[in-house]
Amino acid sequence: MEARAKVYRVEVTPQQGMRDARGEDLLRQVEALGVHQVRGIAVTDLYFLQGALSEEDVRRLVYALLHDPVTETATWYALDGVEGAPPPGNGRVVEVTLLPGVTDSVAESLLEGAHVIGVCGLRRAATGRRYVLMGDVDRATAQRIA
Repeated sequence: MEARAKVYRVEVTPQQGMRDARGEDLLRQVEALGVHQVRGIAVTDLYFLQGALSEEDVRRLVYALLHDPVTETATWYALDGVEGAPPPGNGRVVEVTLLPGVTDSVAESLLEGAHVIGVCGLRRAATGRRYVLMGDVDRATAQRIA
C-alpha cells in the first residue's frame, strides 16, 4: 500500500547533557547587543518533509541523513492539524525558515540523499531553526534578537 502525501516536521536537538555550542555562541552575541535577561539559548534544527512517505520512510531519513544518534535526539510528527510537544523549559520561541525563492542547499542535499538510500516518495524538503530564548524575555526583546 502506497503512503499518501503528508508533511512531516522533524526536530533535531542536542542530547540531554550535551553542549549546545551554537546556543552558547548566540548567547554571547545577544549579550553583546546589551540584552542580559536571556539565561541561555537552545537551538533545534527543523526539517519539513513532504511526499508520499510512510513512518518507516521518515525514520530511515532521520536515522540515515538528519541526525547523529551519538550526540543528538530526533523527534518527528505529521503536520496534520496536531500540535507537536512544546519546547522544553521556560522561554520565548523564535522559529526561522528561509524566504520563498532562497536556495535551501541542505534541503536539496536531503532530496538527493533520500534517493540514494531508496526513499523515493520525498517530493519536497525545507529546513529551519528553532531558538528557545530562556529567561524573562518579553516579545519586544525576542523580536529585537531575531
